[in-house]
Amino acid sequence: MRGIISPAGALFTVSLLVASGLPAMAQGVGAIGGTVTDSTGAVLPGAIVTLTSSQGTVGGNQETVSDTRGAYQFLRLVPGTYAVKAAIQGFRTVEQRQIVVNADATARADLQLPIGQLEESVLVSGESPQLLNPPVQTEAPMHPQVTLPPHEAGMVTQWLEDPSRSA
Repeated sequence: MRGIISPAGALFTVSLLVASGLPAMAQGVGAIGGTVTDSTGAVLPGAIVTLTSSQGTVGGNQETVSDTRGAYQFLRLVPGTYAVKAAIQGFRTVEQRQIVVNADATARADLQLPIGQLEESVLVSGESPQLLNPPVQTEAPMHPQVTLPPHEAGMVTQWLEDPSRSA
């Protein structure tokens, strides 16, 4: 009989059909999306959002920027576990880990960034001012005060006025 399939042939045919369908089902991709906000819930456009995968999956390291609504999205991700980090100037960086991506689904990961510490720097330049000190006298006075008897005072006065004259 030609039209009858043996049980071994039927089992082989069913196994072949099931096995050929598995790779098609396993090739589904997922996504991660969310909104970046501050601690009051206001959206933060322009935040740099980084996707990483510790499993080393293809496409697991990407970067995007949140749009005017604070939204971001990473598409066509291989199913697995990811981390998302958001950073923007003036706010602390926030990271959310263990985000599970499944095939044909979008995992939601909203990120709320607290206000960061203000940093100040002061640049001092220029020269230090010169201190004004009173002049220091380094020489003895030209005419010392000496008290002489009256008969010698006239001779000393003449000598001081003209030292070339000898007394």
